[in-house]
Amino acid sequence: MADATLEQVVTALRTRILSQSAVTNLIGTRLYLVDAGENPPTPYATFSVDVLDVAKSHEGQGGFETFQLEVEVSAKSSVSAIRIAQAIRGAIVNFSGDVAGTFINTVSLSGQSSSRNAKGNLFGQFLDFTVYV
Repeated sequence: MADATLEQVVTALRTRILSQSAVTNLIGTRLYLVDAGENPPTPYATFSVDVLDVAKSHEGQGGFETFQLEVEVSAKSSVSAIRIAQAIRGAIVNFSGDVAGTFINTVSLSGQSSSRNAKGNLFGQFLDFTVYV
């Protein structure tokens, strides 16, 4: 089992997502931890990471620390929100490797949904991932 801290996992995931041109071509570096602040330029994404538990086994391997990654994409059109969500998903699903000094064993998509914020006139995509470190 790895001994990664929550902060290390946050840094590794943000680094991995923003290292992919498919993501940065759509949102630049507008990937914010937890909150984007008031009236951020669109499109953007926010994310949070929480510690889940230690999995006793994953695909026949030893125990891993598990984290939950939640990403919320906001864009002015549903097509843009979907494209950004697809790019983020492509950047991390099934990813395995060392990022910013933290080894990620794999990342799996746990769920996805969409929404529309009438007040802000924004379309959203919500992504939930399980991260094995």
